[in-house]
Amino acid sequence: MSSPGGPGLAWERGTARVLHEGRPVGVAFLIPGRLLLTCAHVISSLAGLPDDQPLPARFPVTVDFPLLPGHPKAAATVHFSVPVAADNSGDVAVLRLTDDLPTGAVAMRILEADDLAGHRWRAFGFPRYPGAGGSKDAGVWTRGTVEGREGTGWWQLTCDEQAGFPLAGGFSGAPVWDEEYQGVIGVVVAVEGDQRRRTGYALTVESLAREWPQLRSRLLDDSPFRELLPFTEHDSAVFHGRTEETRRLLELLGEQQVPILPVLGASGVGKSSLTGAGLLARVDQDRHLIARLPHGLRLTAEELLAWALASAGDADTRTADWHDHWSALARRLADEEGLRTAVEQTLARHHERSKLLLVLDQFETLLADAPETARKLDAMLGVVTMRRTDGSRPAQAVVVSRIDFLPQIEQLPHLRAAWEATHVVVPPMTRDQLCAAITRPLAGHAGIRFADGLVERLLHDTPHGAAALPMLEYTLSQLWARQERGVLTAGAYQELGGVEGALVGNAERTLWEWADSTEHEALERIFIQLVRPAERLDVGERGPDTRRVADRSEFSEHDWSLIHRLASTRLVVVTRRPTGLDTAELAHQALVESWPRLQSWVERNRDFRSWQEELRRTVRAWQERGRPRELTLDRHRADEAKRWLGARAAEISAEEAEFVEASIQVQRRTARRRRLVLAGFALLAVLVLVVSSLASRNARTSSEQRDLAAVERLTTQSQLHALSDPALAARLALAAQRIHPTADTRTRLLTTLSSPLRATLTGHSRSVNSVAVSPDGGTLATGGVDRTVRLWDVRARRQIATLTGHTQQVNSVAFSPDGRILATAGDGRQARLWDVRTHRELATFTGHTDWVQSVAFTPDGNTLATSARDTTARLWGVRTHRELATLTGHTATVLSAAISPDGQTVATGGEDRTVRLWDVRTHRQLAILTGHTGTVWWVDFGPDGKTLATSSNDATARLWDTDLFNDLGTLVDRACAAAGRSMTEREWHRYVPAGVTYRRICP
Repeated sequence: MSSPGGPGLAWERGTARVLHEGRPVGVAFLIPGRLLLTCAHVISSLAGLPDDQPLPARFPVTVDFPLLPGHPKAAATVHFSVPVAADNSGDVAVLRLTDDLPTGAVAMRILEADDLAGHRWRAFGFPRYPGAGGSKDAGVWTRGTVEGREGTGWWQLTCDEQAGFPLAGGFSGAPVWDEEYQGVIGVVVAVEGDQRRRTGYALTVESLAREWPQLRSRLLDDSPFRELLPFTEHDSAVFHGRTEETRRLLELLGEQQVPILPVLGASGVGKSSLTGAGLLARVDQDRHLIARLPHGLRLTAEELLAWALASAGDADTRTADWHDHWSALARRLADEEGLRTAVEQTLARHHERSKLLLVLDQFETLLADAPETARKLDAMLGVVTMRRTDGSRPAQAVVVSRIDFLPQIEQLPHLRAAWEATHVVVPPMTRDQLCAAITRPLAGHAGIRFADGLVERLLHDTPHGAAALPMLEYTLSQLWARQERGVLTAGAYQELGGVEGALVGNAERTLWEWADSTEHEALERIFIQLVRPAERLDVGERGPDTRRVADRSEFSEHDWSLIHRLASTRLVVVTRRPTGLDTAELAHQALVESWPRLQSWVERNRDFRSWQEELRRTVRAWQERGRPRELTLDRHRADEAKRWLGARAAEISAEEAEFVEASIQVQRRTARRRRLVLAGFALLAVLVLVVSSLASRNARTSSEQRDLAAVERLTTQSQLHALSDPALAARLALAAQRIHPTADTRTRLLTTLSSPLRATLTGHSRSVNSVAVSPDGGTLATGGVDRTVRLWDVRARRQIATLTGHTQQVNSVAFSPDGRILATAGDGRQARLWDVRTHRELATFTGHTDWVQSVAFTPDGNTLATSARDTTARLWGVRTHRELATLTGHTATVLSAAISPDGQTVATGGEDRTVRLWDVRTHRQLAILTGHTGTVWWVDFGPDGKTLATSSNDATARLWDTDLFNDLGTLVDRACAAAGRSMTEREWHRYVPAGVTYRRICP
C-alpha cells in the first residue's frame, strides 16, 4: 500500500460518505483489507437505534466516494462494532465492502502517536449548518491545531479562526489527517454544541485499537520491513544498504552489456532482494521487458522459458487462453531458430521495449533437482543472448544462485564463461550497511522511531555472516508489529529474544498455538518435505540442508489442506499456478538453519528423505528421457524402495510408487532372461577356460602396466585427501601399497599415517563455538551458533545425538568428571544439564540476566560454575539443581571460569581486564590479579593447582602462582625472598608510625 502524498490525494482516494436515502449522515474511510472505519453512532442513525445499543450483524450500509471520478457507490455490511458506553468509550464501527473496490480507491495510512499537541490537522466532512444553504452534502474542508488529550482520552481539536467551516455533526467518522506525520491520527467523534467554540474531539488510534484489536494488524500492513520475504522492484523505497552492489550490477548489465549476469552469494545474504529492489527497480523500464522463469516447478527447460516469455511484463496468467498460449510457445522452443523467433515476437508484442531481461532466481533448485534441465537452459540462454546481425542483443539474463553450487555452475559452458567475466559475489552487509537497512526504511514513516539505544543493540546482537540478514529483517518486522504509540520498543525486543531468538521463538509460538494436538504428526510430515537433506560430499563430509519447493502431488488431500492453513502463519508460502501446478515452500532458508525443531525433524527422517530425493531425481530423468528401462531401479535399489513403501507409503506420491512398481517389473523380466542366459553360458564354460589359459600369458605384461597406473592414481588421490579426509587418504595409500609395493608407496603410506588430523566432523550448520571430550575419551561434545549441542562417537567418528533446547547460540560445553553429565551454556541466559547416555535434559539453571559464557565442574562433580555477560559468576548444585552463590566483583562481562583440581578455588576472567579468585566453600573473593591490559579471554589451572594460566587480547598469556593465595606461610616466604632481607630498625622507624614496636619481618 502506498502512502498518500498529501491530504488532498488521500481524501480523494479513501474518503466515503455514509448515505441514508441518498444523503450523507457521516463519514467513513478505507483501511487495509477492503474495510471502512467510522463511528458506531453514525450507523445507529441509519438503523434507527439508540447510540448505546449494539448494531445488528451484517447490517447493510450504502456508501459512495464523492472525490473519485463519477462518485462510485458501493455496498457494505457491518463487520464489527462497539456501541457508545456510559463513559463515552466505544463508538467504533467497521464496515466490510461487499462490492468490488472502486477504481482508484486506496486505503489511508493510519499511525499511532503519543504527544501530538501543537500538530496541524485537516478533516473533510458533510456538515449541516443553520440557515439556507447550510447543508454541505458535497463536502467541505476544515483545519486547525491539536490541543492534546482531554479527560476521556480523546484528542481535543481546535479549528482555525480563518477556516471557513468549523467542525459540526456531519464530520462524525471523518479521519483526522496530521499534516506533519502525513497520516490519520484519529476519527472525529463529537463536536461542541456551541459552534463559536470551534472545538471538536477525535477518537485516538490507541482507543480504536483497544476496542478492535485486529485494527493493529491492519494499521501495520504498510510495514517497511519484509519479514522473510525478498524485496522486489516495488520495494525500492524501503530497500537500503546495497548502493555499491546495485551500482556494480547496473554497470555490468547496462554499460558493459554482459549477455548473462550470474549473481552468487551465500544463503540469506540478500541476493534476491538485491536483484529485485536494487537492479530490476533501477533498470530502464521503458527499454527492458522483464521476464521471470518460475522456480520449483517440475517443467522442461522449454516450458520454463515459455512461461517467462508468456508472462513477460507481468502479463496476466489467469486469462482463459494463457495456458494454451504457453503450451504452444513451449513446443516452438525446440531449436535455435524457434528460440530466436519467440524472443523477437515477445518483444514485438511489447513494441515500446527493445530488450528482454530474463530473470532466473533460486537457480540452485534446478541444479539440485534437475541438472539436465539446468544444462538445457544454459544452452538456451546462450542462444537467446547472442547478438543480432546489427550487433545488438535481443536479450540479457540475470541468474541468481547460492555460491555453494559454483562447482555445478562451472559445468555449464555459458554460465561458466559469464562467471569468469563478472565474478559477482554478494557479500554479507557491513555494520554501516546494516545500520542503513535498519534505520532508513523509517524515513518514510514520520512519527515512528526506534527507542533510544535500540538501533545500537540490534547492531551489536546481529551475528556475523550471511544468515544474519533474514534474522534481522524478521526481528524488525516483529518490532514494527509490536510498536507502541509509534515507538519500536526495547521491551518488545526483549520479549522476542533478540535478533537470534525472534525467528525461532516466533516459529515455535506460532506453530504450536496454531496447530491442534492431533496435527503435530502431520506437521512433521509436511515440514520434512519442504527441506532437501544434505548430500554426502566426496571428502566424506555433508553439505547443508536446504529448503525446497514441494509440488502439490507430493501431499495427501488432508496434508495439502493443512498447508493452505499453514500459509497464514507466514512460515510457509503457497503459490497458486495457472496450470494447476500449485507449490509450497518454506518462507526462508533461515528457518532450516536456525530452527532446532525443524532440524530435529529433518535429522530424525534423514535416511528416508535422502532416499526419497534420490528417487525423485531418478524419476525425473526417467520421465524426461521417455521412460527407458535402463533408467529404472536395479535389484538392490528396487528392494530398498519396497522396504520404504512398506514403512512410509503415505508419504510417497503416486508417481513415485508407479516408478518403483515399473522397476520391480523390469527386474522380474530381467531375472527370467538371466536364467535362460546362464544355461547358455554353461555350454561355453569349457571354451572360456581354454581361451583364458592361452590369453593369461599375454596378459601378465598389460596387468603390470595397469597396476602401475592404478598406483599412481591412488597415490595422487591420497595426497589430495590428506587434510580433508585422512581416513580415506590412508585407505588409498594402503591400496597402492597392496597393489604394487615400492619404496614410493611405502613412503606415501608412512606420510599419511604421520598426519595429525584424524577426522572432520560435520553436522553443525554454522560456527562451532565450543568442544569438550569426555573423561574416557569416547565422546566429543560440540556447541555452536546453530543453537544445537551435538554428541559424537570419537572412535567411530559419527554423530550420536543432537541436543536441542537452547534458543540462541551455545557458547560453552563441559563434561562432569564421571562423564555422565554434560553442562551447556548459551545466549539464552541459561545453563543446562544433560544425561549423556539418554540425551535427556536434566535441569535448566536460570538466574543470569545476560548471556552465559562458560561452564565448569568441580572435581567431585557436585558443583557447577558459570560466568556471564551480567558481570557475575554463579555456583550451582548439580544434584539439587539450585543456585548456591552469586560471585560479584567484576565490572564487565565474565568470559571464563575454571575450578582448581582440589575443587577449592574458582578463577574467573573477563572484559574488565582482571582475573579474580574465589573460595568455593565460603564464596569469598580471595584475590584480584591485575596486569593484563586487554580483555581476559580464558583462565585455566595447571594439574597440580599451583599455577593459573590466563590469556588476553593484549597479545599476552600469563602464569600466576596460586599458592600465594592459599598458604600464608608460602606467601611470607616468597615475600621475604623478594625483599632480600629483613627491615632494619632505621627503616622501621622511617616508615612505621611511632609507637609500634620494632620486630623482624623475615627470619
